Formats: sequence, structure tokens, C-alpha cells
Amino acid sequence: MGVDLALIGWFVVLTRAEPSILRAGTMAALSATAFVLGRQREPVRLLALAVIGLVLVDPLLAWSIGFWLSVGATPGVTAVGPWLAARFGSLGHWLCRWA
Repeated sequence: MGVDLALIGWFVVLTRAEPSILRAGTMAALSATAFVLGRQREPVRLLALAVIGLVLVDPLLAWSIGFWLSVGATPGVTAVGPWLAARFGSLGHWLCRWA
């Protein structure tokens, strides 16, 4: 697990710690930790924990448009993506694989 968290941290630093990358990195770290501990990894829960933690650490993120867009897009992708894949059948699965 330490290697996973180190790689996630390296990625965040490598991409200059933009607000959207901070959100994604925090969610990835939470997901990796939950996997190792055998806990559920629901995207909405991970998103909520990531947003709360990041805003507590850096309250100025609450004013970042990139952070807003990233946080807003995540539930859309995780909720609407599977629904679209089911609706479009094989075309939806093909699009999900290549998106």
C-alpha cells in the first residue's frame, strides 16, 4: 500500500498539484486505502471524504473553479456513465472502454 500512495503522491507533485489533480489524487489514495482495509469504495463517499479533507486542509480550494468543475464532474461520470453504457448496449460498452 505504501508504494501505491507514494506513486499517487508522485503523480500529484509531477502534475503541479492543480486543484482537480488534488481531488483525484485524494480519491485515489482513499480508494487504495479502503481496498487494502477491505472496505467499500463507493465513489460518492470517496468524493465527499476527499472534498471535506481537502477543504479543511486548504480552505482556498473552495474558491477554485477547477476544483468546482472536478467535483461536479465526478458524480456525473460515476452516476451517468454506467447508465449510458446500459442504455446504449454494446455501443455504450465500446465507448466506455475507449473514453
